[in-house]
Amino acid sequence: MPYAPAPAPVLVTGPCATTYDLEALQAAAYGVAVFMPAVGALPPRITTADQLARVQGMRGLSIRLSNAVGPLVAGAVLVAGGAEGAFAVAGMLFAVSLATLLTVRVTPVAGRRSAIPHEES
Repeated sequence: MPYAPAPAPVLVTGPCATTYDLEALQAAAYGVAVFMPAVGALPPRITTADQLARVQGMRGLSIRLSNAVGPLVAGAVLVAGGAEGAFAVAGMLFAVSLATLLTVRVTPVAGRRSAIPHEES
């Protein structure tokens, strides 16, 4: 009987880990390692200095709320719509995220030079 790898959502660690499990774990770690610093650097560029603490607090609240509620909603979507429904909802959320990001106005941080030479004045 040929060996069938574990499904992607089930991450197995230890000597039984498959290549798929390790690749999924590596992709998740890379996504967090790149995404979180980028998101953390954004608030000073989208708000004024007097509102920065409020924006950072709201960011922290949204992270904690999404960590608590996200898995519950994901489970409900998976049960109700199966894998197809979960991917459809994820695609819609990416579209909403893209539309929201396109409306964000980013300003340069005072006292910092641009890393891109043609943007310096």
